[in-house]
Amino acid sequence: MREGILSSIKKVGIVGAGKSGVSLAKLALSLGKSVKLSEINKDISFKTLKSLKQLGAEMELGRHTQDFFKDVDLVVLSPGVNSNDFYKNILAGLNIPWVGEIEFSFWCCKSKNIIAITGTNGKTTTTFIIGQVLKKSLNKRVYVLGNIGNPFSSEVLDIGEEDVVVLEVSSFQLETIKYFKPYIACLLNFSPDHLDRYSDLESYFLAKKRIFLNQDFSCYALFPKELEEKLRDISAQKICLDKGENLSFIEKILEILGVESSNLYNYLRDFKGLAHRLEFVAEKRGVKFINDSKATNILATIFALKTLKGKIILLAGGKDKNLDYSLIKPYLDKVKSIFLFGEAKDKIKKVLEGAVPLRVVKDLREAVLLAYQEAQSSDIILLSPMCSSFDMFKNYQERGEFFKSLVYELK
Repeated sequence: MREGILSSIKKVGIVGAGKSGVSLAKLALSLGKSVKLSEINKDISFKTLKSLKQLGAEMELGRHTQDFFKDVDLVVLSPGVNSNDFYKNILAGLNIPWVGEIEFSFWCCKSKNIIAITGTNGKTTTTFIIGQVLKKSLNKRVYVLGNIGNPFSSEVLDIGEEDVVVLEVSSFQLETIKYFKPYIACLLNFSPDHLDRYSDLESYFLAKKRIFLNQDFSCYALFPKELEEKLRDISAQKICLDKGENLSFIEKILEILGVESSNLYNYLRDFKGLAHRLEFVAEKRGVKFINDSKATNILATIFALKTLKGKIILLAGGKDKNLDYSLIKPYLDKVKSIFLFGEAKDKIKKVLEGAVPLRVVKDLREAVLLAYQEAQSSDIILLSPMCSSFDMFKNYQERGEFFKSLVYELK
């Protein structure tokens, strides 16, 4: 236990009853704290509701109210909650400290070997590969947690001092840290994203930069050479990587931890990729279907277009994040046509009109059906949306699974 931080906290207010919020509530209750949990949606599962109430959590559903939080000692936000909005609407004037799930979990973590990975693109795959190689290479327990899947809070009490924790952390999670101090912090890359959440690109960068906030010279900070000037004031041992490719970051992190690079390349020989990230789904009458639902910004889709070999029919659209879709124009040489769906479809059409044949469709189902009708043998139908999923789906995973189900249904 990080000594002393939690001793004065008796009652914890938790915002959000998703995976992280429920995990946080169970963690706080196991520490002997009283818990009040507030969820803006009313449709929380009965099983979750019952288990939390049985454990002793007090619940507020369908709204967040200032009155519900006024008697707590600490508020902990789930990653999906907009911290600035919640502070302005609920916490302003209450004089109650607030942090996020990563910070609260850090207070409970004994490990001195925390590796934190952030970046606009590639952080999930990078986190996963590092975790898997370490599990095969080190005679220690290795936990892979955070934005990649299981919340940090779900397993933190099992983690020992010598265990290794590999965390994927998003800018939203970094907004709410206070003392979080990873031994190795890595900012893989930076490009426009989430401009529906941040007022400008600089605000988004400053959120990412917070991964280095509490590091000192006993820690390592890894980032691409192009960001060196913007990160000159951080206190960790700085490692700038010229290539800026995610593989070079993986190699360097493993080197710091004393793992031979041969272990990495032995693992990569059989690595097939992760679900929803350039995932091969099926081949029907010579047409390949690729699920890249995790591509929620333009550079992720550009990466897919550069990686795949062959003629591509692109399926794109979703909830707009206020991004500049013209950035993709120089990379459309392999694209035969684009089928657009979702909230952003008209905006993308306006930007890309004339660059490639475009067709606006009702939804993802229609996009898949019409793309398959158009496709010829050896073509690739690629779902790489450039947008978030929240206009039509709960998350990118649900969007990707729906795409796969549509592909399997095709005759």
